[in-house]
Amino acid sequence: MDNAAFREPSFEIRTRGGMRVPDGAAPVQPEIALGFAAAPADPGDAIQLFEGPIDDALREDLEARPLRKANEARVLESRVRCDGTTCVLRPTEPLAKGRDYTVGVGAWLFPGKHGAYLRGFTTMLGPDAGVSIVAFWPADGTSGVPANMNGFLVGVDGLSTALHAHVEVVLDGVHARVQARTTNCEAIDDRLASCAWANTDTPLAGARTATVSVKDGALDSTGAPLPLRHSTFAIFGRDTAIPMLVPIACATDEESVDSLCFLRGDTGLRVRGRAAEPVRSTWRIEGKSQGRLSPRGEFELLFTGLGPDTMYTGALVLTDLGENTQTIATATKTYADLPTVTITEVLVDPVGPEPTQEYVEVLNFGAHAVDMEDFRISDDAMRDGDHLPPGATVPAGGRALVVGAGFDADAPGDEPVPPGVPVFVLDGPIGSGGLSATGEPLYLRDAAGRRVSATPPLPSLGAGVCWVRTDERSRLDGPSDFARAPSGACTPGAAPRTP
Repeated sequence: MDNAAFREPSFEIRTRGGMRVPDGAAPVQPEIALGFAAAPADPGDAIQLFEGPIDDALREDLEARPLRKANEARVLESRVRCDGTTCVLRPTEPLAKGRDYTVGVGAWLFPGKHGAYLRGFTTMLGPDAGVSIVAFWPADGTSGVPANMNGFLVGVDGLSTALHAHVEVVLDGVHARVQARTTNCEAIDDRLASCAWANTDTPLAGARTATVSVKDGALDSTGAPLPLRHSTFAIFGRDTAIPMLVPIACATDEESVDSLCFLRGDTGLRVRGRAAEPVRSTWRIEGKSQGRLSPRGEFELLFTGLGPDTMYTGALVLTDLGENTQTIATATKTYADLPTVTITEVLVDPVGPEPTQEYVEVLNFGAHAVDMEDFRISDDAMRDGDHLPPGATVPAGGRALVVGAGFDADAPGDEPVPPGVPVFVLDGPIGSGGLSATGEPLYLRDAAGRRVSATPPLPSLGAGVCWVRTDERSRLDGPSDFARAPSGACTPGAAPRTP
């Protein structure tokens, strides 16, 4: 096992329910998984949790026993269990919200072979943490909520108690009696793990304001009390007008139909649009259904697992706060088989010079070579992008790199490109001036202008650290479709290394 493998073990923060969360949105009762390149003989006191951020004194202390008293005082009682190469740390008491913490691995975990490892994180019970309220219907601050609306919705991710028993409604400062019921959450919004509708026996027509919240007693998936949040909105008269679409600009690879933008794939279809008011959007095709809460009117719905070269007819239903609906018939055909290439790895922030040492790796997951001459890559949905050079071909099962002008496959600092890996050099940098360290999406289109792969905005993970696709045969571009490379190291032209 080499030094690099130890300095960058895989690092993952989860809820007690096993849900992975970003470092900056950790729950107050986390479990932290570290993956090493070899199994520790005995973790002992080598893996610990410290209060506060990383500093030089703590880094020095973790190079050799014993810890100085000041750092001993920072240690939080935790349980550490190792199973093979993976060790999981759990603090025995809840952490404080909004505080910085450091996971430290002493150099004595692998005596005489490696240095210390430190990784910081911040606790934050936010939507990304998977342990809090993620949706209100109507949303907080909504104006003009009609008095004839058919109830309120609260949606939660990671709940471990029955939500519908904890919904509370206050009308003009007076508690109303609530009739709450569970419902099919995913039919309303596929992002909701738990949700509840609530109705009151008090007519809304007699009130000016309403507040919907969750009473004490609801627990999140870590077993901690759900952080109290609420939605307050103004009530007006009845609403009988149907929701209307607002025209939007479609990307170069989308089709504009009746103020909607359709993105076609060979096994999937996507529609996006915007209503002039808050809506619940539901798209139904061939017995399937996708739903989304759209408090600002914008919606995007996606179907996967469809057949290629097939016409799918269905209906898009928009429902506003007053339960008025508009149904829009849809008829969209999937493409015949798209080229079997997808973006699998992205180096946004190289150790070497930027933007010349940035790269985008593509994989041909098919059984035949793919000619990518005249394919285009772009960081702008509205722009065709830069053409790949003549002769750009990826063999069956092979990988290739798309790079900017001046790229050096053997430059010091970053992982070298193995011999034989195809490198497709653009006339200039990738995208508009190179890949942004703050994150921007990427679009890969074939010679016919069809989108064959895309990524979400991918910000820098640190110099020399790559993003990798979680499912290498996927073309999707959701936030969960890419993650930090398991070993922390880039692997240009090769499959990601496991820790």
